[in-house]
Amino acid sequence: MDRSVTKKLKISGITCTNCKKRIEKALKATKGVMSADIDFPTSILTVTYDGDMDINAIERIIEDLGYGSSLPEKDQGDKYYVVKTLLVILAVYLILSRLGVTNIFNAFPEATAGMGYGMLFVIGLLTSDTTGSSPISEFICERCLRAASAFGSSSAASLSSKSTCLW
Repeated sequence: MDRSVTKKLKISGITCTNCKKRIEKALKATKGVMSADIDFPTSILTVTYDGDMDINAIERIIEDLGYGSSLPEKDQGDKYYVVKTLLVILAVYLILSRLGVTNIFNAFPEATAGMGYGMLFVIGLLTSDTTGSSPISEFICERCLRAASAFGSSSAASLSSKSTCLW
């Protein structure tokens, strides 16, 4: 019955790769330790040992070599990261709307009945969803139906039978 256990320990006092190799060599030579690997930049030891062995025995070996060991702290991250990000986005939007920069989106032309094919092609390029995964493209909007009806009733009928929006 294979009852191997894998644990991570934060090792303190490692100053060079020779320190890393010294600890790994001592642990690998210990009966019951299957593997030991230290990530030098983070000083995190990943050790796999027999389930009958105790983690305290591994910590004693490390301390006998002159290094310290402890359980690594879990990275809590920033608890309010999402809230801060949304506030920054809101602030930037409000500043840009006050300056009138958001009116640039009104500069895109709207498809009308007398519009040429070239302009419709340009509008399609500017407004297309290349991934096909936009939640907005799940329905047909009134703007698409009006644009399709400008080309005749057969275009509007074929458009209404599709489940994608041109905008």
